Amino acid sequence: MAAGLLAGCASVPPNSGFDSIAEDMAASGTATPVWPGVTISEAEAATRVDALLGEPLSEETAVEVALLSNRGLRASYLGLKAAAGDYRNDASLPNPFVSAMVFDVEGEPVTNLSYGIGIDLLDILFLPRRMQAAGREFDAAQASTARTIVDFIAEVRITYYEAAAASQIADLTGQAAEAAEASAGVADALFEAGNIPEIERDREQLLAAQIRLDAMRADADRLAAREALNSLLGLDGTDAENWTIAGRLRHAPRQTDLPVNTADLAISSSLVLAESDSRLAAAGARLGIEKVSSIIGELELEAERERDDGEWENGIGGGIELPLFNWGSGARQAAGARFEAMAEQRAADEITLRADARGLAAELEAARLAADYQRSEVLPLATRVLSGAQLDYNAMQIGVFGLLDAKRGQFAAGRGYVTALRDYWALRARYDQMMAGGSIGAVPAGDAGIQAGSSDRGGHDDNTS
Repeated sequence: MAAGLLAGCASVPPNSGFDSIAEDMAASGTATPVWPGVTISEAEAATRVDALLGEPLSEETAVEVALLSNRGLRASYLGLKAAAGDYRNDASLPNPFVSAMVFDVEGEPVTNLSYGIGIDLLDILFLPRRMQAAGREFDAAQASTARTIVDFIAEVRITYYEAAAASQIADLTGQAAEAAEASAGVADALFEAGNIPEIERDREQLLAAQIRLDAMRADADRLAAREALNSLLGLDGTDAENWTIAGRLRHAPRQTDLPVNTADLAISSSLVLAESDSRLAAAGARLGIEKVSSIIGELELEAERERDDGEWENGIGGGIELPLFNWGSGARQAAGARFEAMAEQRAADEITLRADARGLAAELEAARLAADYQRSEVLPLATRVLSGAQLDYNAMQIGVFGLLDAKRGQFAAGRGYVTALRDYWALRARYDQMMAGGSIGAVPAGDAGIQAGSSDRGGHDDNTS
């Protein structure tokens, strides 16, 4: 019997189950995670990071650097390794217990000896259920680790979009500040020549000062966004200082590409629900053990060999805990209630996830429409206004201030478009996170400063450069 049980004991997949997670993510089109020091060498990881940082970072290469370098992510992998150890421990045969006694018989030259070995029979009988429970708990740990990776990738993508948008906005605000400074210079010259009143000059200087403050804030935001991305990339020192971002934010698609059954697809791929299902199955297996062990307690089988007066005697026996005072009803009630609570929570989670999935799809579509409207309507209109102002200025129908106002309007439209793109791509990252099985709602919408899209690189129109 022991040999048969040993043959069925737990066998943990290679690298604590990390390899199967990486294979599943690669098959789904998600970035493939690696475990430096386990699936690849530390030297190989460092060499790859150096090569990636030698070129401007795209969102895909930023994700790759983060997967190679982020130490917090490696900590979650060690949690998976710990879960694999728990699996081996919980699904192993119980150790036997041994005993030995030495008796000195008074007045006799003989020393009596007693040796015993025993084992808990319930541990043997329940081993298949314990193995089942341990296996499902390990499945839950794998699902949890996979979800952590998916959420992390979404976090890196959104932070990358934040950094790219902050860089573009800082550039646009700097250009607006230069235009405002030029306008203030013209106003000062006109005032000195006596062509405008002092109040007009002061208005232009005040506006220039306000825009200069905006430019200072934009530069600070660019630095903060860069450091937020450095944190996720796991970079410090010169590595954190020298990398650059490739290109600018891509245009949002003109047509929606979201499936109509978003909620069903999100539920079917949800790693949160997969983890809950595994833990529920493990709890169900342990519930059966609890129903018996709460009554019997311990059931022992023991073999003993004893030397008495120089003669060896063999014996076999057992022991059982008598349920005289405690029949285990409380333990059974508690275990049953916990199992039912897990089942109810799982059902509640599915309803919440469906609602969140529908809400996220609606938010993403609204953000796409807003970005597309900015691109197709607002930006061209701002360009036409500037072109018209230039013609009017050339015809001496408006002054230089009117022309500069039109230029500032174009800068504002460009900044609004960059903000709309940032919000769209942040929501897109959240949507992809959801469809890959990650947490829904883990990353804030809109101004998403934390927490693999297409590799195509797009640029903005000339008026948003």
